[in-house]
Amino acid sequence: MVFWSIQPEGRRPAPAYRQIAHVLARAHAGAIVDLHDAEGTRRAPERLVAALPRMLEGLRERGYAPATVTELLDDGQRLT
Repeated sequence: MVFWSIQPEGRRPAPAYRQIAHVLARAHAGAIVDLHDAEGTRRAPERLVAALPRMLEGLRERGYAPATVTELLDDGQRLT
């Protein structure tokens, strides 16, 4: 089971600029950002597509690199 540590948009719509600021303010090593590209809230995919390039750029500028959950867990200590 894996939990997220940063959720830029939950059940209430958040504009792209707010999602970007939320993620960049809370980023930390090993953080898991919960991104939804489904219509959980109206037009969520559109907002995510608008936010993602700047979000990734800002994280890279801070020295972070995106990774999948599998990559985060792939340190030889995974429970089976």
